[in-house]
Amino acid sequence: MSLICFTFTTWVTEEVLEPVETWVSQQQQVCEKLPWWNPLKWLCWFVTVLVKVIIWVVRYIVVPVLNTICNFITWVLGWFALIIAIIIDAVCPTCNAVHWVNLWFHTAGRVTYVSQQPSATPGEIDYTFTCHCRKGDTTIVVTAPNDDVAARKAREECIKTCA
Repeated sequence: MSLICFTFTTWVTEEVLEPVETWVSQQQQVCEKLPWWNPLKWLCWFVTVLVKVIIWVVRYIVVPVLNTICNFITWVLGWFALIIAIIIDAVCPTCNAVHWVNLWFHTAGRVTYVSQQPSATPGEIDYTFTCHCRKGDTTIVVTAPNDDVAARKAREECIKTCA
């Protein structure tokens, strides 16, 4: 069965603010012991409120999320298109419809993304793919500036490798 699968990692970062309230609760107990008319009590409450506003602990939580997306629909549509292409090629032998259906639908499914790493060329990335040929799997490496170009180059390389 032919699948187009892509695995990518997304880093989710969340900032969590946590107030520090241990000193504040002790200070509130001290403030409650003073008489209401004492100006120190008013100052004490001001300092308590000021500390609640100022003292915060910031924590950054970073979690990697791995996503794998596999498209089965392309494979199914490819087989329906292949049936139509066989009929077209029977009527028009120079149309080459079967070749185009295999190129557009089935070749992409024979390529599976494996990994990527920075390239020696600045601004480019080395992508590793597995090409699933009838004679066995072959690992291919393409260098490209982004994922779309890498996928196109991998399909072209897979066609050359599996031919």
